[in-house]
Amino acid sequence: MRSSGIKKGLAGSAITALAVTGVPLMAGTANAVPLDTQVQGLTLLTGDGDAETLSFDNDGTNTTESLVAVAPSSITSITFQYRRGTTGAWQNIGGPVTRNADGAFVAEWTQPTDVRTGDTVELRAVPNTGEGNAVVQSATVVSGQPTVELGTEGNRGFFRDPIDGDGNVAVRGTTSAPTGDISVTDALNTGGTVTGLSSTRGQDGVSRFAGVLRYPANGYPFAAGTEANQAALTATAGTDEDTEASTYYLQTVRTVAVTPARTNIPEGGTTTATVTVTDQNGNPVAGANVGFTRDTNTTDQNPATDNPKVGETDANGQVTLTGLGAGTYVAYADTNSSPGYQEADVEAPSFTLGAYQQQPTTVSVAAEPNRAAYDLDELANTVFTASVDDQQGNGVAGQPVQYRWTVDPSGTGANQSTEWTSTTATTNEDGEVAIPFANPAAGGTQVPGAYTLEVRRPNVGGTGLINGQPLTFQAAESEITFAEGANANAPVNGSYTVVGRLALTGTGGANLAGRTVTITETGNGDVSFAPTAQQPNGTTVAGGTATATTDANGEFRVVLTDPPVAPNVTPTPETTVVNAVATGLQGTGDAPTADAAAQTTVSFAQQAQVGSIDVAVQSLFDGNPAPGKPVDLDITVRGQAQSGQQGAALNDVPVTVSVDKGFLSPNAETRDDLALDAENDDAGDLFGVYQDLGKDEQVSTGDAGNEAGIVATIGRDEGFDDDGRVTATITVTAGGVTETRTVTYDSRNALNVEEVELDRRGEGPATIGQDVRFNLFARDQFGNLVGDQQATISDDTPEADIRTDGEFNRTLTDFANANADVVASSQNEVVQTLTAALDVARTTVDADGDPVTATRTATADSEPITWREAVTPPEPQQPEAIVAKLTGNDNGAKRDVLKVKTRKVAAGATVKLFRVVNGKQKLVTTAKLNASGAKTFRVADKNGKKFTKYVAKVVKQSAHKGATTNVKRVR
Repeated sequence: MRSSGIKKGLAGSAITALAVTGVPLMAGTANAVPLDTQVQGLTLLTGDGDAETLSFDNDGTNTTESLVAVAPSSITSITFQYRRGTTGAWQNIGGPVTRNADGAFVAEWTQPTDVRTGDTVELRAVPNTGEGNAVVQSATVVSGQPTVELGTEGNRGFFRDPIDGDGNVAVRGTTSAPTGDISVTDALNTGGTVTGLSSTRGQDGVSRFAGVLRYPANGYPFAAGTEANQAALTATAGTDEDTEASTYYLQTVRTVAVTPARTNIPEGGTTTATVTVTDQNGNPVAGANVGFTRDTNTTDQNPATDNPKVGETDANGQVTLTGLGAGTYVAYADTNSSPGYQEADVEAPSFTLGAYQQQPTTVSVAAEPNRAAYDLDELANTVFTASVDDQQGNGVAGQPVQYRWTVDPSGTGANQSTEWTSTTATTNEDGEVAIPFANPAAGGTQVPGAYTLEVRRPNVGGTGLINGQPLTFQAAESEITFAEGANANAPVNGSYTVVGRLALTGTGGANLAGRTVTITETGNGDVSFAPTAQQPNGTTVAGGTATATTDANGEFRVVLTDPPVAPNVTPTPETTVVNAVATGLQGTGDAPTADAAAQTTVSFAQQAQVGSIDVAVQSLFDGNPAPGKPVDLDITVRGQAQSGQQGAALNDVPVTVSVDKGFLSPNAETRDDLALDAENDDAGDLFGVYQDLGKDEQVSTGDAGNEAGIVATIGRDEGFDDDGRVTATITVTAGGVTETRTVTYDSRNALNVEEVELDRRGEGPATIGQDVRFNLFARDQFGNLVGDQQATISDDTPEADIRTDGEFNRTLTDFANANADVVASSQNEVVQTLTAALDVARTTVDADGDPVTATRTATADSEPITWREAVTPPEPQQPEAIVAKLTGNDNGAKRDVLKVKTRKVAAGATVKLFRVVNGKQKLVTTAKLNASGAKTFRVADKNGKKFTKYVAKVVKQSAHKGATTNVKRVR
């Protein structure tokens, strides 16, 4: 990222130095195109902002500040430096940097420990020609404001519009959060700009923007010689800027592809199609003019209707065609100075849109945002939509829809429902209609419980009632709780992570993910929120307030920091109160204990000296720990030993737990307490998929000095596949004391065997008298091999044999690289299938979220073995040479009729017909030769009574070689 404070131009001292050394000052835009010819002295590039700020906040890509400078060729290296304030010693930002491949001097600056928000810093670029030619800029460090990162380094395509001559370059980047009014400009060439861009947050949480930067005709002096065509582009978002250098190459349109949204549309309806234009390197072409032709009747002689310049491609090389009705379409990109379809334009293969008569068939309902659980106060602002679709899955307009709401209260009491609506809503042109939330509870008070929305299309004109699939979700008041409870201890002059959880009230209340929590802190000292760059993902800090987004487990985190003091200063204990509130989940009738708000007190104090740590490891299932069968860690932190007695248990001591294999999950003392993953906790799901806290987690001993707890578990690990064992090291640290424990997980004690496989060595028909060998593999629900499980092998024919390494056709399941001890053989021509069967336990989630175990027989069939007598393979036949001939008659303005004829041996071969234009072959269509080795083509005439050249190619098959016909001219 780059801030506006580092402004384009020369410092006064640098201008004086240039005059003294005889370097001419910049007189205007240079005619040459390398960056070292576009400036007349050392220049720091950012754009035209005046805020004089810089930021180390995460810009969606990194947390560094991009330092970019350009200079004439006489300067070969630059050292970037900084200092706090306007006096003091300069400090190097790395070593000297040389000009990169894009012609700029670039360094990424990580925030130094002595630079904080609110500081004024000076930046200096010192060239190899001496400090007298240095450029100095002053800026203020800010945080909590929009930041931007431009992703245009390296080669960028430059497309010159052949119609109006403007130049087009695709630009893209990231921002700290969804932001509007983003602009990108060429810092050195007048006119190259794009404004009004906006970034949107993707599913990965990163906010991205893209656009097309345009130069007016001849606005960029593109040179066709060997010199690099370079540019320095600056992106601006608010007061933040980022400048990156690029090298342009001239794009030539090479391909045009089109993807219709659908190919079969309702009668009288329309659809869209996405056109993608790419260049000679396969990269998107931005700013290309796109048009299309439409032919509503391909059997007549009327020409297709041309629709020129319907749009220009975006940064992805795409444009969307809209309002497309039934017909045959050809999309094209203009490649010459006249708009509209011409032979020289690059076109996509044609596509046809058919039409059909709609019949309503299904009704569905959806919610936006779509969630499994809601706070009751969210329901009024949730958009519920019913859809009526036809036999093709397209919406049907003008359809009546009825609905009703039902609630199954969480406590006692019968279900309560609204009446089916007597007046019907009607679907719009997309087949959708909004359904308002209606409280089904008597008395007008919303109650917690399971809410269901039912929808249906009534019987219209005897066409029948169509019931929709109901939508069900949980709703209740919500609450915030803190992992530490009402009080937490933290190390003085250190940092501490506050962990909160937003969930529905009640035992096992559903997590509320994706909600915004506002967090403030008030204390009697200098404790504050750490800057955004030091906060966990999903948390930002601005103006002393933290904003967090809850994760899939409904959790949010914010880091507090107590600044360090000098070694000779006695640390001062401090206390701060952290308040968290999900404002959007608060209503006027909320109870104080369920108002989506809470607070905790964090005390930063000198920690008692830790003498020892007790770590007890307990398996939560019978037998050895295994994938899906975790261990519980109970951790006691003790003070220094006194008089030969072990130290007393310490309360509220932060404890860090880490594992090198597997992951950590919330504390559980029994298997019923285990926290299941939110996507795997429904009744009937396989038990054993737990909430993933990662490999490192901080817990704390309790307020009364009791144990801290956490669960260690494991899922998929390739280490199980050779012998079934994986050993994990657990490291526990508190107050500078570290204890380690090892846990060996054994997949042979699998919680669930999910898959059995008879894996054959070799493939194809088997020869009578030989052996066909199989490995028997079993895998658990995570994909780990589960060996040493007893199985029985059988087959389906008495005319073949099986044998194993155990009695009565029994064997054990294998690990990787084991011998194949299941053997099939036969003395007869027969098809044989082997079956493996083994009895395994199956543990699933019951209605209360607890594990319930039953037994089942897991089976697997082998691929059928076809036993045959040994045969001597025939000598391979060489493909025959063929001759193909192309004939045709002059037809005037009617369709050109051409016939390809060759030998019958080529029946079924692919034949491609090409139009020859200026010596180049352009594919017209592809077909198959008939049983006689012939194919007749009928091609729309595109040049009236003028001659058109055609040639055809027959693609080779195993029985024959390929062939190219003669060139045929017809008109």
